[in-house]
Amino acid sequence: MEKNVQYLKFYFARHGETEANSLGIRCGGDSDSCLTPCGYAQAAVLGQFLLDKQICIHRIVTSPLRRTRDTAIIVAGFLNCSILEREEWKERAMGNWNGRPIVENEKRILAGECPPGGESEELFQTRVKFAVKNMRDIIKRSSREAILVIASRGVGRILHVLLTNKNGVVVKNGGVIEVRLFFFRSLHSQEGVSARVEVIDLQDENRFETLFQTAPDWLPIPDWFSLA
Repeated sequence: MEKNVQYLKFYFARHGETEANSLGIRCGGDSDSCLTPCGYAQAAVLGQFLLDKQICIHRIVTSPLRRTRDTAIIVAGFLNCSILEREEWKERAMGNWNGRPIVENEKRILAGECPPGGESEELFQTRVKFAVKNMRDIIKRSSREAILVIASRGVGRILHVLLTNKNGVVVKNGGVIEVRLFFFRSLHSQEGVSARVEVIDLQDENRFETLFQTAPDWLPIPDWFSLA
């Protein structure tokens, strides 16, 4: 059956190692931690990797947190692209668990417990959905260029859960994944837009795919998508 298909892609990278990362302590979006020398080096390796792969990035979107902003500045230097800061890409707020060892509360986090004074899993997911949906306004209408989101571990985890319905995948410091979004519907059907999502780890080529029978309203369906 004839279909109308549109394709979008973006990239997600995690910031370089921070002082909190090196110490194994919790650092949410309501706290911040500077990059270590290793973290600065990881950011440079990421920038060179994307340049060598000839991946055309026209803009980096990041959070105002220093760890993500500093990573973005280094990567942008390699790619010669602009940077846009957006609050919705901040890490999950961890409240009273900031500064505590990760092993102390990791199981409670994965079990869905809300940190005292922090952000619930539900609110965090809603915010990441909002962030993804808003990318529709900044993704160029070109298959040769894309945006790169540079954010934190928790954002990457939620993004992966939302897009593939799979948990447990963590983007490492300086790691990068490619997200491909395919939107389609039959030209002779009144059904909603369907979506296929491919998530590819560019550094080890692991691939995850999922099919949404009806595209969630938070996916960045392009404005130029024809429903005729």
